[in-house]
Amino acid sequence: MHRTHEYIFKYPWFPFTEDVPLLSHPSLMTFASFVSKPIVKQIVLKLGVSKSTINAIESHVIDEVCKLPEPIVMQNFKLLMSWRGRKSTNKMVEQFLGVLRGIGRWDLAAIVNRAYREHKRMHMSDFI
Repeated sequence: MHRTHEYIFKYPWFPFTEDVPLLSHPSLMTFASFVSKPIVKQIVLKLGVSKSTINAIESHVIDEVCKLPEPIVMQNFKLLMSWRGRKSTNKMVEQFLGVLRGIGRWDLAAIVNRAYREHKRMHMSDFI
């Protein structure tokens, strides 16, 4: 398993550097809450996250006895954080926007672009 993901599983709330508000922890959690798992998976694949990393995140369980998987929102969040890593940059925002446009999700690209232009993180109200 990729070292970043081992760290995410072991310490899910470790302090990331929040350099770009749009790619901050709360902002990506909001995005993960409103975007379906197939779309998030498509996004992170296009952003270069390996299939083995995706599989490791998808197969992580929160209850070993019942083999209950993590909620989809947490899986989505961990997939996005696996791409983002410890530090976010403006170039990463451009990559993110490019992928959203490339997969035809102009609606999501508009939300992301608006938050980026306003130098803020995404909020629930952006998606409603």
